[in-house]
Amino acid sequence: DVIRDARYAIRQLLMTPGFTAVAIVTLALGIGATTAMFSVVNGVLLRPLPYADPGRLVRIYTDAPPNKFPFSVADYLALQEQQTRFEQIAGYAYRAMAFSDGNVAERVKGRVVTWTYFPLLGIRPALGRPFTERDGRPGSPPVVIVSHGFWQQRLGGRADAVGRAVRLDGADHTLVGILPPLSSPLEHGQEFFVPAQWETPPRKGPFFIRALGRLRSESDRSAAAAELRANDSSI
Repeated sequence: DVIRDARYAIRQLLMTPGFTAVAIVTLALGIGATTAMFSVVNGVLLRPLPYADPGRLVRIYTDAPPNKFPFSVADYLALQEQQTRFEQIAGYAYRAMAFSDGNVAERVKGRVVTWTYFPLLGIRPALGRPFTERDGRPGSPPVVIVSHGFWQQRLGGRADAVGRAVRLDGADHTLVGILPPLSSPLEHGQEFFVPAQWETPPRKGPFFIRALGRLRSESDRSAAAAELRANDSSI
């Protein structure tokens, strides 16, 4: 019966070549779209984040139901001082700066990050060192960590680049680290990272700091959320 049905189906398809072509193309497009969608979902939602112990990583927001907002400097510093449920927290903000090599100047994308940012995510530079607590103190000499692509394209991939000056927004920043070639989601597309040197401001606002936290254990999530909600934040 199966063989007879297959022969009949083939004869019918050969009798209507136009319909057959449309059906084949439609099926091919549908299968291709499904495969592409699964690839996106698998990469974004199903695979674990490429960071150390990703199950303990959370984002932290200023909670104003039904909205969630970034932190102000005052809020972030208060969170840093008062929280007890996280092994470590970190903050970052987007920043564009003008890079100059002495001949050409261009705008490059990067981030201002707390000195805890790379240790929290478990990222170590391929060359040089991560930021230290001293780098994050207000008034400390300006330093920078750059992406592997920035090092290759703008610094010539020189082995002695670490320790040299990188000119950003007209000021020399000592290059202390170069990231590995493969960037993770939070670092993708960012050319440089400079340490935040935030001082307590006289008032709240503006709200621009994205906060991350590493829980002491995965089971500590509910306790951390309760502590944050008591202080108008959430995860």
